[in-house]
Amino acid sequence: MLRDRINHLLFSNRFYHAFLKPFDHILSQVTQASSLQHERAEGKVPMNKLAQVADLENPQWAEVLADMSAIFHMDAASFHRKHWEFVQLVYMLKHAGFLHPGSSGLAVGAGREPVVYYLTHKVREVIGIDLYAGSFMGGEDEPDIPDHPAKYAPFICPPGTPDLRRMDALALDFPDHSFDFVFSASSIEHFGKEKQIRQSIAEMYRVLKPGGVAAITTELGLNRLARSIPNTRIFRLANLVRICTAPGFQLDHEDIDQRLEAPFALDPIKLPEEVLRRPHVILRYFSTLFTSLSLLLRKPGESALKGEWKGTTEFTPLDYHGRVDARAGSRDVMRGESLPVTLHLENTGNFDWFVNGNSHRIAVGVQLRDRKGGLIDRDFHQFSIPRHLPRKDSLSFEGTIPVCLAPGEYSFWITLKREFITWFPEDTCPPAVINFSVS
Repeated sequence: MLRDRINHLLFSNRFYHAFLKPFDHILSQVTQASSLQHERAEGKVPMNKLAQVADLENPQWAEVLADMSAIFHMDAASFHRKHWEFVQLVYMLKHAGFLHPGSSGLAVGAGREPVVYYLTHKVREVIGIDLYAGSFMGGEDEPDIPDHPAKYAPFICPPGTPDLRRMDALALDFPDHSFDFVFSASSIEHFGKEKQIRQSIAEMYRVLKPGGVAAITTELGLNRLARSIPNTRIFRLANLVRICTAPGFQLDHEDIDQRLEAPFALDPIKLPEEVLRRPHVILRYFSTLFTSLSLLLRKPGESALKGEWKGTTEFTPLDYHGRVDARAGSRDVMRGESLPVTLHLENTGNFDWFVNGNSHRIAVGVQLRDRKGGLIDRDFHQFSIPRHLPRKDSLSFEGTIPVCLAPGEYSFWITLKREFITWFPEDTCPPAVINFSVS
């Protein structure tokens, strides 16, 4: 308890402003958001740059964002730098001429990033590699991802896509000159010491065809006191450029837009408490201010295949349809007892339901409501489904719901949810209702 209070104080804005900020300064230029918005609306979005909300004002960048709407929606109020990274990667590859039906690409540190799934609809081939060791919170690299890529898809993908493989980014198991493009979304900062990061960049260079590009996003420190944070290297710009160009890469353009928009530079998100705050642009962890940076690196030569951007893509969305039937063993329960139930589920959607993993699994959710349907507790209880449930299949199982409630009249609304993603809509999966009394 004392340690938690000390940590809370040390990471607080009050401590930073009183004891650290007097010895600190921001290394990048802070500019008015309105002037940058006008510039983006009238001009282009650079390839090499920091995350900026003003990019939303650029018609070409907004076109890419709109084409990725099957994955996420983003506006100025909901801006998140990770979503910015995905759009910026696609924008860079598009404008470099490498997103077309004949190109082949490699995603390094792919995890289950939605941009990998998106690109399967844009190019001839995209392969994603990662260690898939299950070491990251949130299920970003769960061990079963290469075996069940569809389990983690944000929409319906062709069978067998994307091609995800368990592989070390420091020793890519591909011949020289295999891919037209390579990309990495916020992964190189997790590869270890500088020697390991240099090795990963060298491997990207090796497997690229001459004339190909590597599109990279990573974390950049913005202030003099910036240091690496737990499990993540925070780069200094000059050192990052040296690492990236050491194998022979050339920056697409020498200029790097390091400007910070004033509202976010002056009021950064404080980690870890404010991690859910939006807009999510510039972050502070103790003495470190940082945000996302994109770089487009070219390998000299001319053999990589370039072509025209494939226009707007029609994605088949995931169909959250299901049927739930629930029968209770009794409608009168003593306080502190459990209510036995029999559940019958039917998968009437267009994707398989999975039971295991830290994300994207299907569960039966139990909401506590009053007899008029008023919500009391949205997450009162849940059941994991007992097995993988393919499309058009069904199953039944028994369970119990603990009832630690004050005496009264209640209802359980029992429905389905995709963990960490969404509840099934009521019109596509009507909840089973059990009315009961507690005495």
